[in-house]
Amino acid sequence: MADTFTSPTPSAVPTPQFAGWRQILVPIRGGRDALLRLELALRIAQGTGARVTALYVVDDRLLADPDAGLVRDSLIAQLKEEGEALLAQAALLADEASGTSGTLEARIEQGPVVETILKVTEELGADAIVLGAHKQTWLGRLLGGSLAETILRSARCAVLAVPPAAEQAEQ
Repeated sequence: MADTFTSPTPSAVPTPQFAGWRQILVPIRGGRDALLRLELALRIAQGTGARVTALYVVDDRLLADPDAGLVRDSLIAQLKEEGEALLAQAALLADEASGTSGTLEARIEQGPVVETILKVTEELGADAIVLGAHKQTWLGRLLGGSLAETILRSARCAVLAVPPAAEQAEQ
């Protein structure tokens, strides 16, 4: 069963540090934290007039075996359905947020996650990416770092890395 998320109407985030933002990209991948990041982006948009794009990426690299055939197609279809359901939740959240109606675009793209996020960022001319960041073990860093770290190094726009709610509560 998918997580559901309800939120009181958010207030606008003070805008001086975000004043130039006109387009914000929020990659989402399920769970409460993804919707919290989207809520933050919507609050920033409310204060700046920016548009927000929620992006769900179907990572087809995991399904790259050409012999998989119908199984691969079925899995991709299932992942796209998952993305559509999550983006429907995102649209409801945007509709509930005061002053943000019409500021949310929802997209599903297929491809390698980092490359797809960076490609969509460029296509949109996004001023910022709001994404999740989590504590990483030494082994994870040794094996190439996190998705967030890779995007932080590669993006040509501002990146707002937001830790999961559980990690924020620990601090």
